[in-house]
Amino acid sequence: MMAAPLRQGRRPIAGTIAHVLVRHWLLLLNVSLGLFVLGAVAAPALMAVGLEWPGRILYALYGFTCHQLPQRSYFLFGPRLVQTYSWEQLLTAGMDPVWPRQFLGTAKIGYNLGLAHRNTAIYSSLFVGGILFALFGQPLLRGRWHVSRRQYLVPWLLAVLFMALDGGSHLVSELTGCGFRADNGWLRLLTGGALPSHFYMGDGVGSFNWLMRTLTGALMGLTTVWFVLPILQKGFKERPATPAMQVTGEGAAASAATETRLSPSL
Repeated sequence: MMAAPLRQGRRPIAGTIAHVLVRHWLLLLNVSLGLFVLGAVAAPALMAVGLEWPGRILYALYGFTCHQLPQRSYFLFGPRLVQTYSWEQLLTAGMDPVWPRQFLGTAKIGYNLGLAHRNTAIYSSLFVGGILFALFGQPLLRGRWHVSRRQYLVPWLLAVLFMALDGGSHLVSELTGCGFRADNGWLRLLTGGALPSHFYMGDGVGSFNWLMRTLTGALMGLTTVWFVLPILQKGFKERPATPAMQVTGEGAAASAATETRLSPSL
């Protein structure tokens, strides 16, 4: 006899939480993405002010989402606000060539961002895309913008393909030892060497490798927003949260009455 009142006491809370999640899903998503990007910046910030252990905990957590290779990452709070370093510069600074991921930086050169170039572009563009969708996407959906999975799937698949080609070519270059993505000699031949030498070499800002990682990451994030958020928006609108009807006696009575009307007579 006591179990039913206890269940009824819990259900309004669960229904209210579900209602908030459904009603404010986009706000919660954007806040979560913003905090995720902010956490990647907080890791080097904590290291820079001497809070090493909290910073290392954040690095460890972000390590589950990114390889964090220092030669492919931004360094913050060094000689300049944002900087990148070559493999040779990082070795001089004390990086272990056998296990470079362990090198987080120093007070002299700054500290590694919690995410590499590509992942920085992916998550930043997800956050920016979510904000743009909140400002402009929902009014379009309320108007003439009909949601079609195929309409949004093609750009997303193209972005996946471009990112796979870029990342896959790096992997083949490193595993085979050919190094064709280290110096990009093939690109120098295609362009006739018309661009500065630093564009073809390395992974620093302004290089071809950095540019492709950033572009493919940004395209991946933006097309994911383009593909997923309209579908989520449509789904949440088609299934509105009605916690009062779900948890009150009146809601239960209304449901029972509806079932009675719809059921065939025996």
